[in-house]
Amino acid sequence: PMVNFRANSLAPTTATSPDEFALKFTMGAHCSTYQVAGARITASWTANRTFTLVLYDSDGTTTLQSIVIDTDEAIAGQGTHDFFFDETTLSTLTAGTSYRLAVLAAATSAGTYSTFTVPSAGDMSAISPESMAYSHRTDAGAWTDVTTQAPCLQALVYDMSVSSGGLLRHPGMTGGMAA
Repeated sequence: PMVNFRANSLAPTTATSPDEFALKFTMGAHCSTYQVAGARITASWTANRTFTLVLYDSDGTTTLQSIVIDTDEAIAGQGTHDFFFDETTLSTLTAGTSYRLAVLAAATSAGTYSTFTVPSAGDMSAISPESMAYSHRTDAGAWTDVTTQAPCLQALVYDMSVSSGGLLRHPGMTGGMAA
């Protein structure tokens, strides 16, 4: 079990290293395909700033979806807010494939973003059954993944299609409406 975790913060700009951070995530086998409609991000927001929310394909460089976010859409100060992509058609993602949901900094910081660190990579399973990690890079270079850290950023999943096999139930379930 996870005993403790440490909160961290970062305030990226185009002049900092890193200038982009992401939630690297892989959905498990409980679904076959899904879409990401946006992100839920926890930060201390600065007014009159922008950042770009980007969903990258598995190669980490191909942009599947992106939108420039004006921080005035969020309430100034600390908070968690949902931001949505504006594409008419969202990209269909495949379970078992890793993607990155990233925040790309503008010239000035849009705010201070929250991350957390756990003692070991296995402790992430106490937070989510999906595979996730903090990922960062500078000037569109190579990504560095930190499996003991994650940003306080969640993918807002939409239109998930269930894997074949029908209803999933615990093998110990009996009676009632269990099949």
